[in-house]
Amino acid sequence: MTLPISVDRLRENPKYHFLKFCEKEHDVALPLISKVTNKKLSLLGYHTSLSNIKALCGTIEMQPDIITKCYFDNCGLTDNVTSVLLKGMLALDYPMQFVTKNNEIGSQSLVQL
Repeated sequence: MTLPISVDRLRENPKYHFLKFCEKEHDVALPLISKVTNKKLSLLGYHTSLSNIKALCGTIEMQPDIITKCYFDNCGLTDNVTSVLLKGMLALDYPMQFVTKNNEIGSQSLVQL
């Protein structure tokens, strides 16, 4: 059985993967992937949820070439959320630049480093 071209394209679309991860977590999908420019995700004052960060990590894992740098400034990241984000990034097979400013980094995050 051959799938329609549109379904094949969806499987390659990082926004689609992000939405599916958010749906699985029963959370509202913030448009994080649309904030990626030149393989850099730069968020300033953009509050995210744990589910959205898990979805972001899952999307990056499935499509690792979409992001190489992440910048989070005043995004309301708690120690737990930062820990999940770092864990997801460290699982990748390539180095990723990660900058956080005005977010919480505690013992859970430090364990990942």
